[in-house]
This record gives sequence, C-alpha cells and structure tokens, in this order.
Amino acid sequence: MRGKVLCGKNLLDRFKYLLSQACSVDIATAWATPGVHLRALRAAADQRVKIRAIVGISGNATDPDALKELNRITAGDLRIVPKGDRLFHPKVYLFKRHNGGTEKRHAWIGSANLTSAGFGGFSNGNEEIILEVDPGEQADALAGWSRERWNHYHMDSPVSEEIRRYTKDWRRNPPH
Repeated sequence: MRGKVLCGKNLLDRFKYLLSQACSVDIATAWATPGVHLRALRAAADQRVKIRAIVGISGNATDPDALKELNRITAGDLRIVPKGDRLFHPKVYLFKRHNGGTEKRHAWIGSANLTSAGFGGFSNGNEEIILEVDPGEQADALAGWSRERWNHYHMDSPVSEEIRRYTKDWRRNPPH
C-alpha cells in the first residue's frame, strides 16, 4: 500500500487539491460543523463534483447548520446516522477521479472529523492525522465499505425532516 501521512495545517490544502481533481467525493464522519472545509466542499459542488456524506449526530456534537449546508451541497445525498447503542465514529474521505478512461480513488482515513477543529481552523487544541491511501486495492476496499454503510443507513423520512428534528433536540440539549 502506498500513501502519505498528513497532519495539521496541510490537511485543508490537500483537501482542496483533491476536491479540485475529483469527479465525486464520499464522506463518512462522526461529526460535522460549519467552516472553511464546508466552503471548499460547496466550491467543489459548484464545479459539478458529486458529493455524498454520512454524518453522525451522537452527543449532539454535529452542528445543525452543518447538516443544512451539507444537505444543500450534496443535493440531498446525505445520510444522518441516528443516535443509538453504537457510536458512528469513522473519518473516511474518498476522492474519485477519472484518469484515461479508468476510475482512480484516493482515500483518507484518520482522526479528522468534518469540523473546523478537524481541519485546523478552530484551535490548535486538536492534533489530527490522516493517512492518504493512493489508488489501488486498499482505497477500493474503503469505497466498498462506504457503499455498504451508505446502504445500511438508508433513511425512511426525508433528510430535511431529520434535520428539523435534530435541530430541535440540539437546541434543547446543546453539546458540552
């Protein structure tokens, strides 16, 4: 397996670069908050990059405004993982691009949530690390995992309704 280790401030720059090369992006993350990382996703979506996301809401750590923005960015291709017995805690990012008639994927797996803190914009308090996996079997295996999770977390009600319910709960019980 070939790849590279990314830390700290270079996460956001590399994220923007991979978005600029991608035709689609799949994200699975425990939490999301607004910030420059979502603005980068919005810019990619505006350039016709297809974006899907699976986001957890345990502990009310996900900001409802981030869910609303992700719902717009993904054009509804958003799955919200309900609170439950298990904590949805992955941080997986898949960047697919076309290269000479074939699909190639870079994959990220590590500690950075889709949050300002995860992408270095909130504080210096978080020390994040991401392993970027070059195209090949391991990146394809992560894509398989992502497809399975996407199908597993099928939503019975509209995403906008789930966001409305979560926002109401979040206001009553803000994160600590």
